[in-house]
Amino acid sequence: MAETACAAVTEFNPKRDAIMAAAARLFLERGYSGTSMEAIAEAAPVSKPTLYTHFRDKNDLFAAVVMQRCEAFLSDVEGFLDHSHDPDQALRPLASKFVEMIHDEEALAVHRIVIFEWRQFPELGERFYSCGPHRTITMLASYLRAQSDRKLMHVPKPEDAAALFFSMLKGDLHMRCLLGLHGPLTPAARDAIVDMVVPVFIRGFSNV
Repeated sequence: MAETACAAVTEFNPKRDAIMAAAARLFLERGYSGTSMEAIAEAAPVSKPTLYTHFRDKNDLFAAVVMQRCEAFLSDVEGFLDHSHDPDQALRPLASKFVEMIHDEEALAVHRIVIFEWRQFPELGERFYSCGPHRTITMLASYLRAQSDRKLMHVPKPEDAAALFFSMLKGDLHMRCLLGLHGPLTPAARDAIVDMVVPVFIRGFSNV
């Protein structure tokens, strides 16, 4: 799954941007199966040939929407994981941004779409994981590997440790939010999660 391509697109293209904005809105309103390429073209508005010039199919377009959100998150946190930063200096702001991101209402909605549609469109899960969680885990694993090299941490399996870090930050609360059993988190609630998880994680992989 993780090998699925998720190339970033950074150039400014008004028609492509309009298509993605329309697609994001319709996916969130109607779900994946309830959104057609014809409806996206009409909402953009662009012609169908123009739509297919930019995106091969609906799966490709959905992946681009997910990727756009992932790129925004990764660009925000890239500076946190400078390999010269000590663990607490790097992991605390990363954790704070991650908790904020996963509890964003649009992020929750996209997550629900992938879960709801997985049986009919299993490729959605592959693209979502490749464009989001896998890239984030890889980014953190690279930092943890560097900290092991610096002897500041002992992380024999950086990818597994990175996955554990994000799982700890999600906890049971993220599942309850996905299921609509818990409302939006307050800043204080987000801070409490970070204050609990980051010290435990660092102690667990300390080099002492």
